[in-house]
Amino acid sequence: MSKEFLHTLFCAGLCILMGCQPVYTDVSKQLKPKRISLPEAHYSTPAWLDDDQIAFSVSPQLVSPLPEQRVEIYDLNSGQLNEIPTPTKSKECLKVWLDGPLARLPNGNLGVVWGCTLEPIGLKEILFQRDKRSSELRAIPGYPEDFAIGTYAFSPDMMEIIQENAVGPGLNNELYRINKDGTVQRLLADFQRAKDPAWSPDGKSIGFWGTEKYPGGQISEWSQIEDLARYPWDLYLMDADGKNLRVVLPKIREAGLLKWSPEGRWLAFNGVYQGAIGMWILDTQNGKMTRVWQNIGPFDWSPDGKRMVILTREDSKELQNLFPVLVDLPEKIFKAQ
Repeated sequence: MSKEFLHTLFCAGLCILMGCQPVYTDVSKQLKPKRISLPEAHYSTPAWLDDDQIAFSVSPQLVSPLPEQRVEIYDLNSGQLNEIPTPTKSKECLKVWLDGPLARLPNGNLGVVWGCTLEPIGLKEILFQRDKRSSELRAIPGYPEDFAIGTYAFSPDMMEIIQENAVGPGLNNELYRINKDGTVQRLLADFQRAKDPAWSPDGKSIGFWGTEKYPGGQISEWSQIEDLARYPWDLYLMDADGKNLRVVLPKIREAGLLKWSPEGRWLAFNGVYQGAIGMWILDTQNGKMTRVWQNIGPFDWSPDGKRMVILTREDSKELQNLFPVLVDLPEKIFKAQ
């Protein structure tokens, strides 16, 4: 951890104790979002695949039956939407539906999770990658049948995966390493919860949200469950081999998503920092914090790291459909301090 980063954390803590103004830069009012012209629907989990294409999970309404949800790719040049066919059923798979987050994989392919109703009974989730050239869908092996696939992060060489098992979301989330030989290894087994893994583009670091110990003690009452669900998360970094575990940003409420910039220096996330809710960018070299959006919601970086696609609403009403906008990120976010 750099001396500049330690100094920033010290100053931030001192500022909190002294009651001074929050330590961050806010550029959210400077952005000029451009709405993408798309058919009326509910859009979620964007994945910006290349300069010209963004994938979305799409459903007719915010609350729609699972079979009605689909994956569509938007072409920024032509303005066309193209639906990705759902994997075909098999003898043991009676129904197939979209069941997890989309992601741009390190090889440029699209990652997508589909759920499957098994014969005679049971459920299974399958992670696929869609080849960017052939459009072929290939299932990624190594997952146990009872695995609840949450956020996933591939190593840059596509040989390993850090995978969230979304059991008891917000309470008992777990992280696993799926090795290239197909073996599955639990990480951070002594943590209360861990989620949203993000593998840095240079392959050296893995970020995630976690809570090592819940101060409320052994959970045995409903009030403790409610408290833990609202309890703030810590932002961790560790080396790719799991060593050098450290907290880089403590006590973030409503923490969610975690995405490295393509350059590999900045981490973007949702949450409440210093009492302000929004989407944030953290400079991992000096600890500088910048708020780029005044609400939380799905987002993704452009491949060149200069723009973002953000899903938003007309106002703060939670039952409205989300729609995508594009924003140019101010250059000053990325200038060295």
